[in-house]
Amino acid sequence: MLTEKQVLAIGSHLSTLLVETKHRGAFEQAYVGFCKLCGKLWRHKSPALHNLPCLWLKELMDIITWGKSTKLCATRRSAGLPFMVQVQNCVI
Repeated sequence: MLTEKQVLAIGSHLSTLLVETKHRGAFEQAYVGFCKLCGKLWRHKSPALHNLPCLWLKELMDIITWGKSTKLCATRRSAGLPFMVQVQNCVI
């Protein structure tokens, strides 16, 4: 079993990879992990964990909208950003 803190760290790491990675193979692997994590979280009984994909999507949209990160990947069709939005958007 993972602690909530560990789940947050894993989600943060995968989110960072999807936002900053330029290599197609690397973000495709991060996408697989992120999909599995979000799928588990959407079915979790804890509201704090269940709501994480929505929170991550809001944070991502803030980054894109307000330019809060200088590390967004602008190459290769924005790399993992479309994948990240696609996974999180399934719950909305």
